Amino acid sequence: MNNLILWIQSLLHFRGPFSLSDRYIGNERGQSLVELAVIVVLLLIILSGVVEIGQVAYQFIIMHDAAQEGATYASIYPNSCDEIEARIRANLAQLNTSRIQIQILINGNPCAPCPLKVQSGSTVQVIVTDPAFPITTPFLGTFLGRQSIQIRATIQNTVIRPEECN
Repeated sequence: MNNLILWIQSLLHFRGPFSLSDRYIGNERGQSLVELAVIVVLLLIILSGVVEIGQVAYQFIIMHDAAQEGATYASIYPNSCDEIEARIRANLAQLNTSRIQIQILINGNPCAPCPLKVQSGSTVQVIVTDPAFPITTPFLGTFLGRQSIQIRATIQNTVIRPEECN
């Protein structure tokens, strides 16, 4: 019986000429370095995506606040189109405003000076758009199919004090 147990144990611990453990013992030195390199690349891609999303969110928040300021001003002075746009642009001062488009609508019509009769309760809509916000991460640009995205902030308000035309 002891001989049978010894024979079975020898079969279980047999390392033949094609044993994998003999050939690769000591050759795992670079494995940790390769794993680290792969993980670091993946983490950098994720980090750059998070930074890019932060930049888009920052741009949107600034544009939203500027549109809110313009809509608030337009609810009091609805016929002062140039002043409404000037207020919006003043709030966009920290952004590159060369690409930014501003649209001011009163009851669905483009804002016009005094010939437009505006009554209390009319709807004022301010739309601030950046049609080509650049994406700086090439990986995200490849994923989206282009290197820019459109950011739009829209605010709707109600005229509370109609402005008298002179």
